[in-house]
Amino acid sequence: MSKKQTNSVIFIATLGVYIGLLMAGAAKNVNAQSEDVSNSPGSERVLNKKPFWDFAETLRTEIEANSIDLNSPFLVELKGTLNKDGFLEPETSRFIRIERDLKLARLASSAIESVNSSGFFAYLSDIDAKEIGFLISQNEADVDIILDFETITSTRARSLQITLNTLIDTVKQRNSLEDATEAQKDDLVLLKAMKITAHDKTVKIGLSMPKAEFHALVIKYVQR
Repeated sequence: MSKKQTNSVIFIATLGVYIGLLMAGAAKNVNAQSEDVSNSPGSERVLNKKPFWDFAETLRTEIEANSIDLNSPFLVELKGTLNKDGFLEPETSRFIRIERDLKLARLASSAIESVNSSGFFAYLSDIDAKEIGFLISQNEADVDIILDFETITSTRARSLQITLNTLIDTVKQRNSLEDATEAQKDDLVLLKAMKITAHDKTVKIGLSMPKAEFHALVIKYVQR
């Protein structure tokens, strides 16, 4: 695996945390963490962090104005293909479901659009992913975030699953240390909720956690 691909795999390993933080309006955390890989020596990619900040500010404003009900069920699902530059191809990418509480669903779709605008999906292109699926949903009990992407072969998918899980375990150990910061401890909650699987040529990154626990993070991040 090339250095470029290795950097991409490391970055993808934290995707669930990034999306979780985005949904919690934690732009500062996303901004700080993204320095670790995207702007490190030898990295060929630099994230455009402005979409993260813009989305976080929108979500924070909505919450503080009490214009949304965080407890309402919603679901948003995107199916798309990536172009050669690692962005969603407009002609072949669309939200196939935006359901239930439309305000929350549209905010969730904005989170996905922020990820695309930032250039995040280019890390998937670096490991030859073309087709992706993205789902964010909330029911009466849980919040679920699922990203899946198709690789070249089933062997590649299995290899990525192992690598991603190993990297996540490493970060979990680091964030479990006694001297971990409060932000790292919050990230640990999200990391523990992540699960990465591989089936045939498809890799799935999932984050599932109780709604009350997720909302506690939302409020904490908004108040920072």
